[in-house]
Amino acid sequence: MSEIDEKQMLLYAQMANLVNLILQFLSVDLREIAENFSKFAMLIVFVTAN
Repeated sequence: MSEIDEKQMLLYAQMANLVNLILQFLSVDLREIAENFSKFAMLIVFVTAN
């Protein structure tokens, strides 16, 4: 394997790790948004029912 191929593979691995970290962050963020939306929706249902 040439030096360029090794550098390219290292770069791809680093990019894959970065994408993985970003996706994990977005997943947590989306989960939190969904939970907050659910709580807000339940509050609206409760308030309109009374």
